[in-house]
Amino acid sequence: MTTLPSPTTLPSVTSTFGEGDKRSRHPGSWVRALFRWAGIWGAACLIFVSQNALRYIMRDQPVDWFNALWLEALYWVPWLALTPVLLWAARSKPLGSGAPRSHIAWHLAIMVALSFVQVPAADALQYFAGVHHAGTPPAGGPVQVIDLFRRSFLLRNHMVQPENHQRIGIG
Repeated sequence: MTTLPSPTTLPSVTSTFGEGDKRSRHPGSWVRALFRWAGIWGAACLIFVSQNALRYIMRDQPVDWFNALWLEALYWVPWLALTPVLLWAARSKPLGSGAPRSHIAWHLAIMVALSFVQVPAADALQYFAGVHHAGTPPAGGPVQVIDLFRRSFLLRNHMVQPENHQRIGIG
């Protein structure tokens, strides 16, 4: 019979500065980091833009690029703005094989808190873009939008499209 070695846990991987590490002396390093993260979030955005465009194509409809591209891009802008918080969370409480389980709960709490920031921010950006695109605000104005958001908050998710609002009873 063969015996297996006893499993050992590996130290978690962190990206915090150690004793021998030096901070970058390049003054433009934050600009490069900004462009790098904008590219990463932009790539994620384009994946969803392609899905939005395919929805129109599959229905043999002309692609509404305002809805397919710009509203999707405005959804991802808050994530770009919240990237420093995400990086701080990853660095301060790393996840990995050697990390305490309490880090998982901490990360889940941070993600729920960030969703309470991201969703209203994205909705506000999309509302103002829609008003600007349409040329006139809706009949009820921002008050109606806030009321709709309040009534539909638990039903909110990214996949609910405006044509489904009446079906689920919020429009």
